[in-house]
Amino acid sequence: MKNSSRKEVSIVIPVHNEEETLNQCLTSIRRQKVVEIIVVLDRCSDGSQKIAEKHANDDPRVKVLTLDKHKFKTNYMAETVNVGISKAKSDVTGFVDADTILGPNYISLLLPYLKKPMVSVAGKLIPTSKRFLQFHETIGGTGRLFFRELWKEVGGLQDIEACDTFFDLEILKRGYKFKVIEKAVMYDVRKYSMRKLTLKAIRIGRGRRQLGQSFFFMMGHGLYYLTRTPFGFVELLANVIGYLTTHRRASREGMKLYEARRIREIIQKLTRGSNFVTNLEIN
Repeated sequence: MKNSSRKEVSIVIPVHNEEETLNQCLTSIRRQKVVEIIVVLDRCSDGSQKIAEKHANDDPRVKVLTLDKHKFKTNYMAETVNVGISKAKSDVTGFVDADTILGPNYISLLLPYLKKPMVSVAGKLIPTSKRFLQFHETIGGTGRLFFRELWKEVGGLQDIEACDTFFDLEILKRGYKFKVIEKAVMYDVRKYSMRKLTLKAIRIGRGRRQLGQSFFFMMGHGLYYLTRTPFGFVELLANVIGYLTTHRRASREGMKLYEARRIREIIQKLTRGSNFVTNLEIN
C-alpha cells in the first residue's frame, strides 16, 4: 500500500435530497486542496441535482454521477459512497456527508498523518444544532480520508447500518490504525428534531448489534454519553430499542479489539490524558 506522497485527494459526496445543506458542503470542499469532487445523486427529487450541476459548471473538479437503483438492502448511503470511490482517480480518497462543512485547510491538516500503519484519518465533528450535543472523539464516517487500496482490500463499505465501524474493524484486523486529528474541524449543519435524533440513535443501536457489540459495552458507552449531553438518556434508550430488535450478523472477535480501543479512549478523555493510561495495551 502506497503512502500519501503525491498528496492528491478525491472526495465523494453521497447525496439524497440534501438541497438545504449541499451548497455549503460543496463550497467548503472546493476551498480544500483536492483534485476531484465526486457528487453521487441517489434518486434525488429536490433541488440537489441543480445545485451540484451549478458547482460542476463553476469548477472542473466537480463531477456529478447519478444512482437510480440499489443492490444494497439496508444502507443505501454505503452503496452510494462505493459507487463514487470506484470512479475516483486518486490514491487517497474520502467521503463527506452532504450535511457536513469542512473547516479551513481540513484536508491539508489530515494528510501528514495518513502514512502506514495509519491508513484512515478524520477530523473532529462539531454539531451546530443545539439539540445535537454529542461529544465526538472517535472516528466516524463523514470527513474521513483513507487509501483507495485499503477500500479495495476490505471490500468497500458493507450493507449494514454501522458500515463505518465495520470498516474500522477490518482496519484493526489487518494490523493498521485509524485516528481522529482534533485540530482538523468539520461541522454538522443538519437541523435535528428530537424525532430525527431518536431515529438516528435507534439505527446506531441496530448497527452495534449487527457488528456483534456486547450489550454491556453499549450500556456503558451510553452512560458515558450521559456525562456529555442532555440527550444522553434518550439516546441510550433508543440504542437499546435498536439493539434488541436486530439480529447479530458479525462475530464478537473483531469487536473485542474495537471495544478495548474505545474504552481506552474514554478513559483518556475522562482523565484528561493522564499518564497512567498512556501506555495501556489493547489485548
